[in-house]
Amino acid sequence: MAEVGVAFGQPNPSPRRAILWTSAQQYFSLLRPFGVFPWAFIDGSFTTEKEEPGDIDVVLATEVQASLAIGHLQNGNAMRLLNVPEVHEHFGVHVYTAFLPDDTYYVDLFQTFKPEEALARGLPKSATRGILKVAL
Repeated sequence: MAEVGVAFGQPNPSPRRAILWTSAQQYFSLLRPFGVFPWAFIDGSFTTEKEEPGDIDVVLATEVQASLAIGHLQNGNAMRLLNVPEVHEHFGVHVYTAFLPDDTYYVDLFQTFKPEEALARGLPKSATRGILKVAL
């Protein structure tokens, strides 16, 4: 996780990056004790050279069955940590979930080039890209 902060969360070229990364770390620290999501895929403009990213896109991933994971979070009064608008407003994190191995929609989506982006790079429309997976 520290490497992500060094690579993308530095205050240069903009203080916005450091603010976003600090907020994301606060979010992860609230989520981590529940042990439901051991990994996060981080993507979006935060992982690019964009000087002023708007937010951090995160797919929280687990191999725990969805109903068990949600039940565990409900028992700990932590469902608000998956409330997309609330998390985005308070932490600048746009959060999605993936219950692996069957539920890969958002992971796959993050790995897919937009058609115009693939075309601009001279790649086929079906080309995929790597995304950043980190342990929480």
